[in-house]
Amino acid sequence: MLAYAVLPFPVWLMKRFRLPKSKATVVTAAVLAGASLMVAFCLEFGIARLMTRMPLYEQNLAGLHEQVAAFLSAHGIDSASLSLKQYSRPNALAP
Repeated sequence: MLAYAVLPFPVWLMKRFRLPKSKATVVTAAVLAGASLMVAFCLEFGIARLMTRMPLYEQNLAGLHEQVAAFLSAHGIDSASLSLKQYSRPNALAP
């Protein structure tokens, strides 16, 4: 699928700039490699930011859990079986 998605680019390079097929293929490969690196760096940066904010999210989730537990117990529902603390570990995201 990727080949079909990228195929118009080298064809365009060959027609627009009159490049030979080999040079158009090399330019296309370089553009794809650069785009892949950029996506990888953006993902890494996003995950790093998420890991630094995770303690704040964990505190907010714990506070929300306490509020929901208080609400449920005020209405006669046992909330002991509905624990979310096992899902709010920051280390669960790290590989």
